Amino acid sequence: RSPRINKEWAAQQILTYGKDNPWVMAYILGQFPPSALNKLLGPEEVEAAMARHYHESDYMHSQKRLGIDVARFGDDKTIIFPRQGLVSFRPVEMRNARSPEIAARVAEAKRKWSSEMEFIDDTGGWAAGVIDNLLQAGITTQNINFSGKAIDPRYFNIRAEMWWNMTNWVKRGGALPRIPELTKQLTTPTYYFQDGKLRLEEKEQI
Repeated sequence: RSPRINKEWAAQQILTYGKDNPWVMAYILGQFPPSALNKLLGPEEVEAAMARHYHESDYMHSQKRLGIDVARFGDDKTIIFPRQGLVSFRPVEMRNARSPEIAARVAEAKRKWSSEMEFIDDTGGWAAGVIDNLLQAGITTQNINFSGKAIDPRYFNIRAEMWWNMTNWVKRGGALPRIPELTKQLTTPTYYFQDGKLRLEEKEQI
């Protein structure tokens, strides 16, 4: 054990994140994470999440949230993904939709489902038109810049932090809708360490 590392602090990190956490393995235990841990999720973990089913009473006390990803290009899809606690539901997909159409669909989803928070990917400003239209409709969104600074200093940016939190959500018992495409999307990105911070492989590299 390095005398420069406070023993109590190290023990707390292990207790908080677990011995199999890649950051703990690399920077607390001085071990190389196995190559299998280079991916955040494996196909078997995603399959298990898709096979889970909960009764409404198991999650009805949790907040209803919408995650919104606005399409950048014509061939891309805009996604409106609902989640309540440990259960995520089948998302709405839109192609070639303009900002007012997307905002109207989000407003409709909020009205029908009574969502309490709407998170929108505002990285690069692609969602600006949708955000403005929703504001005009009286809906204030939580705008997320994935390249922004993470809350937890162990992560390179918000993108890495949110992916890691999503991974833990799945491993804690999160239920996913059965969408075959999700398996590839969730198991493809890899991570690495940069200056002691966990960083996710960039979209362009994927």
